[in-house]
Amino acid sequence: MSTTARHAARNMSDFLATLQDLPGTDLLHPPDTAISGVRARWGDHEAKAGPSEDLTLIYSRLSKGDLVMTVDETRIYDGRVHGGVITVMPPGVTQCYDFRGSMENVILRVDRAVFDAVIEEEPALGGLGRIDLRAPFLRPALSRAIERQFDALRRRGPGARLLVEAAAMELSVELLLAFGEAPRRPRVAAPLGPKELLRITAYIEEAIDGAIGIKDLAAVANRPPVQFARAFKAATGETPHRFVIARRLERAKAMVLAGSEPLAEIAYACGFSSQSHMTALFSEHIGMPPGRYRKEATR
Repeated sequence: MSTTARHAARNMSDFLATLQDLPGTDLLHPPDTAISGVRARWGDHEAKAGPSEDLTLIYSRLSKGDLVMTVDETRIYDGRVHGGVITVMPPGVTQCYDFRGSMENVILRVDRAVFDAVIEEEPALGGLGRIDLRAPFLRPALSRAIERQFDALRRRGPGARLLVEAAAMELSVELLLAFGEAPRRPRVAAPLGPKELLRITAYIEEAIDGAIGIKDLAAVANRPPVQFARAFKAATGETPHRFVIARRLERAKAMVLAGSEPLAEIAYACGFSSQSHMTALFSEHIGMPPGRYRKEATR
């Protein structure tokens, strides 16, 4: 956008309904369902949403810019935002954003009934408990669950609702594991802190088209490589290598959907060694090769 866009609504449900008709915004599901949301691709913008009865997740798929976030008139974040980070907004808060840059976000509203159904099936997950506000943070397992929910919500035709419900269950489990009342196992290593993780994410997004090694990432965190690898896994639940692969795939998915650019060029732009390398990882992690992924998305 060449000028700053401004959006406001009484609550998150109204906010999502308002956004669906704006340029650069795709409705992912009707706002009156248990899981609903939008994909927003904007430039500079300001937004405000009043208190919601439901949990709100904001996942930055491909964002790059500066964000000022205010909740209930208290500034809780002022800094750079890159792809891969998540913001969790609990019910009952008023949210204000001032963003400068380019972004592609997935914004999901999750009804509490979704969690209740999961807890009924698996009581050991505990209750949802009190959800605190989480400013941009990193949790790869939750990011992947949001991505699968995003893909399911975009599907149409036979079986689409079942896919949405299955993805919603997975997303709820990951949220309960992250914020629920179930007992936590002690960590085996001191994890990286939020600021370290954001610096690492920013570095990966900037260097995504080239080789990224464990030594490079450890240098960003100013830690020895072995200690870094353990601390990264303690914080995110997965290895640095798997996380980098996931970010390359997210960039590739966005580029595949964006147009008709040759797959070989997309592969190299995302740091894969070849088109066949990208295709193999697409098939392994997404369940289909990139060519088929593009065709299904344009039906």
